[in-house]
Amino acid sequence: MPTSRAASGGLRLAIEFLGLTDACDPRMFLSEGHLDSLGLCLYLASARMFNPSGSLLVLDDILTSIDKEHRHRVVQLLLQEFSDFQIVLTTHDEYLFELIKSSAQARGEQSNWIFKQISRWTLDRGPESAAFEGTWDWIDVTLHEDSYRQMGSALRVILEDFLKRVAEKIELKVRFHNDSRYTAFDFKHAGIDNEIREKLINKEPSDADKIRLELQRVFGTGDLINFLSHDNPGRLEVTLGEVKDFVAGLKELENRCKKHQIIKGHS
Repeated sequence: MPTSRAASGGLRLAIEFLGLTDACDPRMFLSEGHLDSLGLCLYLASARMFNPSGSLLVLDDILTSIDKEHRHRVVQLLLQEFSDFQIVLTTHDEYLFELIKSSAQARGEQSNWIFKQISRWTLDRGPESAAFEGTWDWIDVTLHEDSYRQMGSALRVILEDFLKRVAEKIELKVRFHNDSRYTAFDFKHAGIDNEIREKLINKEPSDADKIRLELQRVFGTGDLINFLSHDNPGRLEVTLGEVKDFVAGLKELENRCKKHQIIKGHS
């Protein structure tokens, strides 16, 4: 409820929970995700009530503990109720990033948004935009001792992009996902490495050993990409040599697939 402090941004809440008012702590009953949802609701409500049109709304990784269905609802809420705000939203969640892009496009509002993927942040240079979509330039300049452990997201996107384009070209049967969000595991489980091996060796039987090696360098790396995720302690165990080998193998494999037209080009 508004108080005399409302003019300066103050807010007092009378919370009724389980039939009690101001006497029951929701933390005793709600999960982490529900508590985060409650906090987000209160924050957005106060922002909507006390801030004029055009105000800056900063949201930093607000949905990490909220399930996909609720993420959809929050995105729709932001697009519908805060279209007159200046929103800065940061996230490590690639699913949320793509969800906002597709939702804005579906509403015809993509021109109102600017989407940037940040590859890394350093004290000297600050944030650096990831320019790896459709090119290997970013990979080439980042693949060195000081920053290779920050390449998890970039390598994941490049690998999944390669696998999706190959799967579409060869019409690989992959288990259906309602949210259309496929990972490298889904394509590996569908046998894409075997399909690529068979098709390439049929095209170039004299290079069979090289083809097997390229596939091994890409698909035989275990959890290399997962280890390079920002919150995984195993990232320190990944060596620069291993990452260079993976990148070189993927580059060679993609070029070979392009040569034999078993990969769909970028739109």
